[in-house]
Amino acid sequence: MPKVAFFALFVFLKLSSNSFAQNCALSGTPGWSEQLRNVIADCDNRFVSPDGKLVLRIDIKGKIRVIEVASQRKLRIHSRAVEPPAMVSWSPNSDAFFVNDGEGSGMSSAFRLFRIRDSRIEEDGATARKAVVLYRGQFKCSPSAVDPNVWGMGWTPDGFRFHLLVQATVNQPCGEQGSFIGMTIKLDDGSVFEMLSEEATRRQFHTILPREVYSN
Repeated sequence: MPKVAFFALFVFLKLSSNSFAQNCALSGTPGWSEQLRNVIADCDNRFVSPDGKLVLRIDIKGKIRVIEVASQRKLRIHSRAVEPPAMVSWSPNSDAFFVNDGEGSGMSSAFRLFRIRDSRIEEDGATARKAVVLYRGQFKCSPSAVDPNVWGMGWTPDGFRFHLLVQATVNQPCGEQGSFIGMTIKLDDGSVFEMLSEEATRRQFHTILPREVYSN
């Protein structure tokens, strides 16, 4: 087994334990870095934007709401529920956020990006699809191979770009089990700013990667 094959499972299965899920005080605590915050199942999770003007709420049913603090007005959003274990991260500019959605099992991660446009929230699924296509092309996957997991890692300090970790699944993986690459994506248009090999990802993102990727 490659040394990093199960770091994603380690993180999500740890969050999936019954004792963890029942402790709503752990909602909002750091994930594998300070840029990621834990979403706890069956809890009313609330995450204040960096500018303090908005609250991202993921309720006990996983429904996403964004509320203006001053007016208590709800911004318009149409999206499916989040299924914890999950993690969220606000852009430093408070104009976007992403969710690493465990889809209930903790065996995978679906990256979900949300941009704030005036009084509405728009979910962008194109970024995750693009990351999957690029990964599959690089590893020359067979059609039967399972799409990799896509994780948001964090943001550049200016909030103009965000970082992804794209990792092979445990079962029927595309490429070697547990292999991964890193990507930096521009927020404004979703274009790829940079693609990094596994070793380059470890070097460049050492402060926002889970410790398990460095274990031998």
